[in-house]
Amino acid sequence: MKSRWGRARDATFIMNMLKSCANKKDLHEGTRIHGEILKRDGLLLEQNPCIATCLINMYAKCGMFEKARKLVEEDSVQNVASWNALISGYAQQGQVHEALNVYSCMQRENVVPNSVTFICILKACGNRSALDEGRRVHKMIVGRGLLKKDIVLATAIVDMYAKCGEMTNAKDMLNSLTVQDVISWNTLISGYIQAGQCSEALDCMQRLYCECLLPDSVTFICILKACGTVGATNKGKQIHDKIRRRGLLEKDVTLGNALLDMYTRWGMLSRAQKVLEELPARDVVSWNTLISGYVQHAQTQETFNCLE
Repeated sequence: MKSRWGRARDATFIMNMLKSCANKKDLHEGTRIHGEILKRDGLLLEQNPCIATCLINMYAKCGMFEKARKLVEEDSVQNVASWNALISGYAQQGQVHEALNVYSCMQRENVVPNSVTFICILKACGNRSALDEGRRVHKMIVGRGLLKKDIVLATAIVDMYAKCGEMTNAKDMLNSLTVQDVISWNTLISGYIQAGQCSEALDCMQRLYCECLLPDSVTFICILKACGTVGATNKGKQIHDKIRRRGLLEKDVTLGNALLDMYTRWGMLSRAQKVLEELPARDVVSWNTLISGYVQHAQTQETFNCLE
């Protein structure tokens, strides 16, 4: 690196390095880069808030929250992105109360939260089934009028209620949206399946078509699981035909594996074998799914044939 890191290309390089450290949770390398920044150009963090935010994100993702928080408090710019990086770190660790505490500190510093702030907190609430906190955050969002056009934020609320097992609230939230997309419906469908309400998930599939929305691979993966669980053989076969006609199996091995799982659940092993043979892409999970089906139905020779 050059002796001065203030140039755009150098700043971009530094940020990319820090993002890589965050993704890999490489605290050693991230700390070394931080040291190099301070040693070579102590003013860089003040001149480029984005680098400071990347540092905060790196420390938070590596679980070094005290270090990350200290950087936020020392940041002369006090931008919302740096606070969001800290909140996101807590959220990913499932530390709901800490995330909310940072949110309170953020308000005291007169930093205005944005949709990303609330999405991070809602994720933490959902992962920890912290329903009371989630409802409080929902109320804050409504009070700030942030739901009018933000489908991503609204979907985060649907996801929070679904993960907390509050499917009525999740459904009501989705129905209240003036604009819906396939991701918001997938979130509700997935929630119903996690709650063991597979029939409701199948009903959502019909509603999705009524809303003139086109299901994607995630939708089909969820619905195939529901069909396999409740034994909806006709519906499952219809979904298989829709998937085939749209050519979705060409590159999506996960979708192919969901088909295999459905047929093996029903004991339709010859059909599952045919599906596997026709898949343009398959992995060890594909084979394990079929092998497991043969084992469950005591078809020893077919099991060893799959292994071969």
